[in-house]
Amino acid sequence: MIVFHIAITAADDYLARREIHRRAHIERLQGLRANGILIGGGPSADLRTADLFYRLQQPAQLEYAIEEDPYWTGGVWIRYEPRSFSQFVEPWEMVPVVLDGTRRVTIVEGPTAQHDMAQFALIGLVERDRLLEAGRAHSAPVAARAVTRPIVGLLTIGQSPRVDVVPDMAAILGPDVTVRERGALDGLGRDEIAALAPRPGDDILVTRLADGAAAFVAKRHIVGRVQAAISELERTGVTMTALLCTGAFPPLEAARLLVLPHQVLLGVLRALRWPGRLGIVTPSVEHVPQTESRWRADGFDPVVVPLSPYEEESHAKLERTAQTLRAVGTGLVALDCMGFRRETRTELQRLTGAPVLLANLLVARVVAEACGV
Repeated sequence: MIVFHIAITAADDYLARREIHRRAHIERLQGLRANGILIGGGPSADLRTADLFYRLQQPAQLEYAIEEDPYWTGGVWIRYEPRSFSQFVEPWEMVPVVLDGTRRVTIVEGPTAQHDMAQFALIGLVERDRLLEAGRAHSAPVAARAVTRPIVGLLTIGQSPRVDVVPDMAAILGPDVTVRERGALDGLGRDEIAALAPRPGDDILVTRLADGAAAFVAKRHIVGRVQAAISELERTGVTMTALLCTGAFPPLEAARLLVLPHQVLLGVLRALRWPGRLGIVTPSVEHVPQTESRWRADGFDPVVVPLSPYEEESHAKLERTAQTLRAVGTGLVALDCMGFRRETRTELQRLTGAPVLLANLLVARVVAEACGV
């Protein structure tokens, strides 16, 4: 993920031009903000310029971020200059939007000779509530104000933002917790992701890309990327990190609390007793052998059934999955992938008559407890 500072120049008749476009402009920015793309920004006091900060996966997305804005298409903005950060300390919370000009922000810029020390200083200022966000651009840092709410890093093995599952998790965490997303594949193009595909004998992982497409990758290619993303999130000041994958990973290093969904699901299942078989729903046919082997090694006798989290809206496929689970007398079902959603859990529970555990909501409840909310 790349953070850009966009310096915008407005038209001389900015006030006259903006009126017919202002509502659409604000609604678009609010949508980008809700999806984790827009970090913040606003106009200068004289209304001649504006500064906006975007979180993008690739430089090519700048065109979408700026040139599809109603202010650009309507001639309210006439020029923009992007700069990317080599380091960035993320906002500690999503602060309320203020549109009346009463919130003043000072942008401080200048060179630094000691980059590592500058980064530590910025983090220290954030922790003392003096900055909202800070970073080192290729030529300068920026700054504003912050608070000290819990900040949870949600780390997908694919690309962020995970608009399919994170909103449900964030609803459980509540407004007092700030969610910060990262993806192990953030910034990679299709060809680069294709090079991570599994080969015979590899452990298989499936994940979601930013455009909603599914991608199969080999675990051996992902572990290092996950570790690097954990370290990056911790450098930005997260309180804890939760991995958005139920696969079993080798030991991962973390200086702060790290929540592993496989261990959460395993712990819950070991604490429960139920009549009949344990049903495990896995993301694909290719996953079945390794998933069955993993759960047997953990002491269970599961019936493993494939269902893609990215095709789960097909009622026919849900019905076939439920029929298989009913036929073997399943007494409890676990959805063994973070991509499954609440609607799938509800429908499978109705079709099977058995309790169904949804991994992403289990993890969200553990994180909420750890945050004290």
